[in-house]
Amino acid sequence: MKDKEKPNRRTHGLRTITVMLALITTAVWLILLLIKHIVSGVDLASLFDDILANILGILPPIILFNFLYEYLTKEHVADEMTEQITQTLMSNPQAIDLFDEQPKKDFVRATIQTLVGDEESEMVYGVVEPYLSQHYNIRRFFRYSITLRDYTDNPLFPSDRYMRVYEDLKYKKHYIGDNTLPPRFQLGFFVSNAELDRELHKQTFLFRENLTIDEAELRAMAAWSDEEKRAFAEKEMSLRIFIDDLPCTLEHVVIDPNGILVDLSSRHNAGKQELKIEVMFNMPQRKGYSEFLVSINEPTYSPNIQLSYPESTMQVTMFPFLNDGDECLVQNAMRNTGSCDIYLQEKWIYPMSGVVFIVQDKKKAADAV
Repeated sequence: MKDKEKPNRRTHGLRTITVMLALITTAVWLILLLIKHIVSGVDLASLFDDILANILGILPPIILFNFLYEYLTKEHVADEMTEQITQTLMSNPQAIDLFDEQPKKDFVRATIQTLVGDEESEMVYGVVEPYLSQHYNIRRFFRYSITLRDYTDNPLFPSDRYMRVYEDLKYKKHYIGDNTLPPRFQLGFFVSNAELDRELHKQTFLFRENLTIDEAELRAMAAWSDEEKRAFAEKEMSLRIFIDDLPCTLEHVVIDPNGILVDLSSRHNAGKQELKIEVMFNMPQRKGYSEFLVSINEPTYSPNIQLSYPESTMQVTMFPFLNDGDECLVQNAMRNTGSCDIYLQEKWIYPMSGVVFIVQDKKKAADAV
């Protein structure tokens, strides 16, 4: 209701100012006319004759160059003013920032409508709207390398049943608002896909991974002492985390039926908005049929994802769900022998996106056939 009253108030104010100026001009003109008559002694007939002559002299220029010119050029002036205002708004974030949140969203919606039309505007705005109303952390320089090898020299994980997975993840993360990485955080390796999926939507973990091992091995690991669990994470998994090139400290390791949970601490500046993060480790993974989910749960710029494997013993099938670009086509990503390589150069990937790798043991697959 208040928005509708604003134009009426502006119209009323303009009308009032126009009437006041007209009255003031008329009053001044009458006063000057009276002074001219009294001081110079010119009779009213001569005075009005001079006024008429002056009016005849100045009226044509006023009509031609003021009223007529303004009438003919007002549409051009209005278009030019609109263009100048639009350019100022679109190129000056400070000008847009003067508006309230709703007018800003209306501006975005109208811009989208002019670009894609009425039919698609609501769909496109629906994609953009979550990023206008919520705050997402941003990742850049995302490099994720996965290497598959046979497991050796560990009686708990025999090489005929287990492979070793080496993972190396590096990226820079820009935190929006107060949502920064605390000095204490966790890494999770989950057996249950449902548990992994739930944690992927939360911010409580720096890193989450699925862990595929048999119940017998998991029960044996759960029965270890705290020192043995810690030694497994530090030595067998070679777990190393760096925040801004500072090594993190492993505080505690929990192994239970849900998987492996690692608590760590870091000496990084907790108030810093952008951090360089590195996660490196290796872990056991059951052979035969394994799934690796590389999940991108935050807006990520120019990601590079690579999986290497021994093609003589393993067969890998890739299912990307990133975007529609040629970089994500399976035949393009798997050109190299024993490698899957996806590099979306200078492109943004939005959550939830990622790649699923299905790894099968060639010998077991052949025996099953």
